[in-house]
Amino acid sequence: MKAYQNLTVLVRLLPQNHTVLVRLPAVSHDRRSSALREGTLPLPAPLLLTAYTIGMKVEIAEYDARWPCLFQERGERLRQALGAIVLRIDHISSTSIPGLAAKPILDIQISVAALEPLAVFREPLEALHYVFRADNIELTKQYFRESLGTRREHVHVRKAGSWGEQFALLVRDYMRAHPDEAALYASLKRDLAERYRHDRHGYTQAKSPFIWSVMQRATDWSQEIGWEPRPSDVPSGIRA
Repeated sequence: MKAYQNLTVLVRLLPQNHTVLVRLPAVSHDRRSSALREGTLPLPAPLLLTAYTIGMKVEIAEYDARWPCLFQERGERLRQALGAIVLRIDHISSTSIPGLAAKPILDIQISVAALEPLAVFREPLEALHYVFRADNIELTKQYFRESLGTRREHVHVRKAGSWGEQFALLVRDYMRAHPDEAALYASLKRDLAERYRHDRHGYTQAKSPFIWSVMQRATDWSQEIGWEPRPSDVPSGIRA
């Protein structure tokens, strides 16, 4: 007998007549064996099942010097696939800040002239096996995730010059220029990861006051130095 534990299911639309077979972890009730076993769950079209474990721990990893190289590899591949519609491709969020402990997720920001028509960048991204997240509630971006079984990546497509795009770049540059702030942030994240070990939403919400305080200091800093975005991390040949 197998018991599937802590499983939540998110549903995505797929073309008709498509069946997805998802492999799920299972815990054996056979006391003679402590080995984990696997099961499969077929889903009929038009559903794509992306399964995540609700109980998965919030884990903060030490900074990995390979993160910038991984981003550069992904960024070059994205630039080639998207071509002239790309104005910028940048490494953002925690893994873009040298020395900062983080969840090992690559956050990639793609800047475009407009968010519509969606198909212009959705189709090339899906060809690279990124999954479009239609449930994204942020109307200032289009959001894609890694496909099942691959390294975790978040792809944020934003309009060039928009507040959201500039916010991500400014906070990144401010944290890079202020390692003391990065150290405080790392300490906070470790503490919150312990407190919200199995509550990812709670963990994210608990970070918000610090992020907004950083944003205020970053805004002051930007005015003092006349900040503007540095050149794209993956040059596209088009000036943003």
